[in-house]
Amino acid sequence: MARSQTAPAGGRATERCAALLERHVGQHFNWLRQAAFAGEPEAMLRYALGEGFGMPGESHAYLRSPDFDTWRREAPAMLQTLFEAGYPEVLVFLMVSPDPLMGGQLHKLLPPDPVRERAYVELLAKLVDDGAEAASLAALLARPEDPAVRDQARALATQWHAAHFPIVRLPVRTGDDGHRLPMMHASGQACSQVAPGAAP
Repeated sequence: MARSQTAPAGGRATERCAALLERHVGQHFNWLRQAAFAGEPEAMLRYALGEGFGMPGESHAYLRSPDFDTWRREAPAMLQTLFEAGYPEVLVFLMVSPDPLMGGQLHKLLPPDPVRERAYVELLAKLVDDGAEAASLAALLARPEDPAVRDQARALATQWHAAHFPIVRLPVRTGDDGHRLPMMHASGQACSQVAPGAAP
């Protein structure tokens, strides 16, 4: 009896949400951008990743939008702002950006840079507070590499660690699919902290 009484209310809420989404779908990019430039770190990350255009592969119509050119100009600097502010989740996305499948919008946005790409892995290895995850990253770093690239990447990671992530340690969790992932810090209190230099 109670279930049948609550069902209509739930249905109305679903309909209301659908109506709001339909009414404001064209504002997604602008609202996300405003929140990002207000300095809200999670909005900054989502904007920089291109989430204002919806899911990657869902539609490519955004490529013809003036908003796309705006995003391409602004996203790299916003990623750098978050990185320099010490938000570790941006490091994970930068690390996977060269991968065509995992890199999302960043795959084509960021130019290839073997030194920086390896340095991201080196830095994550310094931050992960878990033996198994550290061993996995160490295996990645053990792959054959040009000695000059390896040495430059190691020095760059050490520099980044001291400048931007001196006290960060990333716990790991096991995801629903059994994979071990760095625990993202883009939720809860971390999201309420304004990242410096966000305003245009």
